[in-house]
Amino acid sequence: GTIEVKGTSQMAFEQVLQVIYTGQTGFIADMAEASHLQDLLELAERFELCRMKVQVANRLTKLMSEVSLLSAATVGRHLRFALLYDLPSIRRLCIAYARQHAVDVMMSPETHGMFESDPDMFEELVCACTGQRRQASQLR
Repeated sequence: GTIEVKGTSQMAFEQVLQVIYTGQTGFIADMAEASHLQDLLELAERFELCRMKVQVANRLTKLMSEVSLLSAATVGRHLRFALLYDLPSIRRLCIAYARQHAVDVMMSPETHGMFESDPDMFEELVCACTGQRRQASQLR
């Protein structure tokens, strides 16, 4: 029979199976594509592979700090991902980027689109740009 796992690539699923069956995670350190790392992290979360999630998050954080993955157009998407999967190191990188490039982030069409599509994330991004913290009662 066939098992269908939606919302991921075949390659990412095969790598997760490799980790489940062999425990080998060395390949993560050599990965250089952020979207593939995000797929792996989502699967590690889904299958409760905590060690793998930490390793993927560390690699993704290192990649984000070494390569220009953050831009005014992408910082909101990466911040949303960091909040969704509880990734404080990536969240800090996104907030630092938003503060340093506040005008560009606030003027980007992607940020404007977030106002309608994801008001909570829009507010989070505005707070990051202005250096303000959301009140605990505002966090959902």
